[in-house]
Amino acid sequence: MGRRQRTSAVNWKPSLPAPAGRWWGLVGAGAGLLFDYVSNRVSERLGRRELERASNEALKATIGELSRAFRRDLSQAVDVWFDDTRAIVAEQKLGKK
Repeated sequence: MGRRQRTSAVNWKPSLPAPAGRWWGLVGAGAGLLFDYVSNRVSERLGRRELERASNEALKATIGELSRAFRRDLSQAVDVWFDDTRAIVAEQKLGKK
């Protein structure tokens, strides 16, 4: 029985010379980047109006909620302030008599 020659990754040689392999690798990477850029630009242009509409609705809802919360909190603060002021004025009037 003869010995079988083993093939390993160490003995593997690229089919293209190294400079040509690098060239095609750069071309492939550049093509991939170009495709990604173009597809993102097209996607952005097609969905822009919908994004702006949704953003405006969200902004209006947020402004409305914050405005209501601020008015409610401000109203409560003013009520407490007036109640405290009335109590202090009443104490001062009762103390002078």
